[in-house]
Amino acid sequence: MTDETAARPTQGPNSAPDGRGRSSRAPGYAHVVDWIYDQIGSGQVPVGSRLPSIADIAAACNVGVKTARSAVEQLAERGVLRTRQGSGTVVISVPRELSDQYTGRSSGRRIVGALVPDLTFHETLSGIESVLAERDGRLMLTCSHYEYGSECDHLDSLVSDGAQGLLCAANLARWPEGDPSFDRLRDLPVPAVLLDRRLPDGMFPRIPAVLTDLEQAGFLATSHLIELDRSRVAGVFMAGRPGEPELRRGFRAALAARGVRPDPALELAAPDFDGTEVVDRLIDLDVDAVFVGGGHLAASVLSRLLLRRRKVPQEIAVAAYDARGGEVSEIPLTSVSPQRAAIGRLATTMLMDLLAHPRTAATGEFRVHPTLIARRSTTGVG
Repeated sequence: MTDETAARPTQGPNSAPDGRGRSSRAPGYAHVVDWIYDQIGSGQVPVGSRLPSIADIAAACNVGVKTARSAVEQLAERGVLRTRQGSGTVVISVPRELSDQYTGRSSGRRIVGALVPDLTFHETLSGIESVLAERDGRLMLTCSHYEYGSECDHLDSLVSDGAQGLLCAANLARWPEGDPSFDRLRDLPVPAVLLDRRLPDGMFPRIPAVLTDLEQAGFLATSHLIELDRSRVAGVFMAGRPGEPELRRGFRAALAARGVRPDPALELAAPDFDGTEVVDRLIDLDVDAVFVGGGHLAASVLSRLLLRRRKVPQEIAVAAYDARGGEVSEIPLTSVSPQRAAIGRLATTMLMDLLAHPRTAATGEFRVHPTLIARRSTTGVG
């Protein structure tokens, strides 16, 4: 088979394209597609990253340059890749065949771009896709990989690649005060809705947003601990981190609502707590329950309590905000968890309404209540 033949697979009774757009009569072309999919699926070339050059792809797949270029061009037409002269080939979306967790249903006419930090946002993306499937929309995805300085560049690329509206989970809390990125975000030429993010207080004009009600999160977890007849309930917060003031307000509100006199000594806050330091202070304060405003820190606190031979929850009950994976801890962690799929659905519905009815669509900052998942770290059962 010549290189030119491989680059232009024929169609026939025995050469129908499969789910990856390949033909059984074009083994070289199919091998390139498989190789690119494997690079994306394995995480070696995640969304937002560049593929090797056409020549390198051809060498890796042992095919001609024309075959490699043809496969790349076809995947670019399908919205998986973006190729630009001088800047190489960038992965701009995850092929539906690789992750049925959040893709595979929407293929509509209206293109919605989404910026997320990484693919752990699959619950949010699932909610986005469910609305796009109903509203004639199609998702174009890019990941910032927590590179804060380039997030606006990612948004601009989505717009230049045809996105008519944007869903944005940029890490705004990491942008320095006065950063020109805020102006770039507000000046985007297409409508945008923030995903579990909001502009800093006092910054106008506002951008529509759907986010977790963090005061409710602090309130639910602390109320749960008080209802278990715990008398010395501490709160542990990462000072200066996104959402920390709201979690603290919820903690205090729960104490007030349950008639518990606040003790300032039981409200611990520092920019860089570690589990050992927290546990030392909890033991010194003789607490019998703690709400930790972060899942990773809560897991560390739990493990160090066990190392200190403290019984959880008999001696100290532990609840956390957003303890991802808490169900598989040595003692499963009680967690107040964001409803990420609901946030994705509401934000996408708002954006699609803005695109369809820009003058009359309802916009604003909508807060979604989190849910309390009680596990053994507070209940002793389950």
